[in-house]
Amino acid sequence: MSYVVVRCTSVCPKISICFIKNQKQLKQFQRPKEESINKFFKRVKTGFKFSINSLSIKNSVTKEEVPKSSNLYECLTQTNSLYINDEQFKIHLNPATITSVLIPPFFDKVGFIVVPEVETVNLELSCVGYQWEVSTSSEVWEVISNCRILTLVGAYAGRYIRLKCLGDSVCGEVTSNVVGPIKQESTVVTLLSRVLERQQTSDIRVMSYNILADSFMRSRDCSEYHFPYCDLSYQTSEYRDPRIAAEVMAYFPTLAGFQEVEEKVYDKFLKAAFADTHHSFITTSKGRNKVGCAIFVSKESFDVVEYQDISLPQQYEVNAVLASLFDEISKQFPDMNEQLNIRPVRAQVAVLKHRSTKEIIVFANTHLYWNPAYRVASLLHVHALATLVSNLQHKHVQESKLPHVVITGDMNSEPLSLFHDYMTLSYVPQENELWWVEERCYSSLSPLLHNPLQVRVCRGTPEYTNYTEDYKNILDYILASKHLKVVQDTPPHPSELFASEVALPNSIFPSDHLPIVTDFCLLARQ
Repeated sequence: MSYVVVRCTSVCPKISICFIKNQKQLKQFQRPKEESINKFFKRVKTGFKFSINSLSIKNSVTKEEVPKSSNLYECLTQTNSLYINDEQFKIHLNPATITSVLIPPFFDKVGFIVVPEVETVNLELSCVGYQWEVSTSSEVWEVISNCRILTLVGAYAGRYIRLKCLGDSVCGEVTSNVVGPIKQESTVVTLLSRVLERQQTSDIRVMSYNILADSFMRSRDCSEYHFPYCDLSYQTSEYRDPRIAAEVMAYFPTLAGFQEVEEKVYDKFLKAAFADTHHSFITTSKGRNKVGCAIFVSKESFDVVEYQDISLPQQYEVNAVLASLFDEISKQFPDMNEQLNIRPVRAQVAVLKHRSTKEIIVFANTHLYWNPAYRVASLLHVHALATLVSNLQHKHVQESKLPHVVITGDMNSEPLSLFHDYMTLSYVPQENELWWVEERCYSSLSPLLHNPLQVRVCRGTPEYTNYTEDYKNILDYILASKHLKVVQDTPPHPSELFASEVALPNSIFPSDHLPIVTDFCLLARQ
């Protein structure tokens, strides 16, 4: 079939006219809207590689020719056809079209997920057909997948891949560049060798991971690198982002909470990778870096009943109980409002219904501020989150049974911390020495801050979750209520791999944090 694809907008003084035959573009022209048919035809005659004997625009039904003095723009309609040497070119006005398909060349290693860059006009990506092909010699191609995202498995090592995107009869098909041969790289093998195999008794896999924002790799003026021991080639987003995506996809969590997520990584990798399988939500700061948190929820396992993106400091203004509490705190510590708002700490909270058991889970994710001088303010942030989660539990109570709770996050809190005591003991004892901050004691707050949740730490026994040259400790948490039984959790991380390249990030591990993962089963409740 032969087509003329016409693109025009009301604001643009020109129109684009593209001639297509047998799904190949013959020629494209940019012409003024006020041009006559006759003037356009004179231009066309010299634009093709073959000789043109006749040109006309006719009504597709009556075959009546439009006068050549007519305005070209007004005659390029769906009811007309353009004829070249008596061959009909059907006119398509602003049709849906796939304009280009690109596989970025750094997606060439086993274990990576391949996220193509597909550009379309008037066509949603969800309406595009995908056909991944693999070849040994890049001559004979075999179809291997019809999904939008491709995971490179070991069987593709040494072979080539490409993608065909299929549209309607006008779009035809657009083929991407060829990538390969696919490499089996030892660093990626090592990275993914730590992935836990899913157990049959597991109902839910929960993951928490601070993926390290690219904008936090260096100072604001880019004059200083925060990880000088890491080779600069391993600090680039082109190197790190595919490894982060590969690691997350290899674990394939049911519920995932990510921290230090930038919008560009969220859109290009995480959201793209999970688009067909997970609900996803992101909250970012309003600053220059657009860094925040993101949660992903399996569509197969859960329905999202409710979602909230909240500012934890603002809870002491909008929640009446917390506002009254803060009035009492401010009487003792007048500068607490300044401490509370030192950072715009946000949290994500989703109320989920498990599709098979109908159990309700309140899932929360956050990233607390790191500064020991403000650890009491961070405790107030946590208390605000716990209060909100508790309120949602009571809002969605089922037959006198409170919903389950799962909380993920980089809490910037060591095992000996105010946060840890608050979560595991339900309060922070007054004798805890950490109430002292720069010769000032806040222990009078102990009776005021009681955790309304009954949760426990469920992250296994990793020796570290954050491992840099100057600091090594456990800062990341998965917390869950008691009726979520742990099936398996994060095994100890191989610290010898960290030390071999000083610290994290490095050639193997793309973040200064390590993911923590826990598998749960839902216990029957009486």
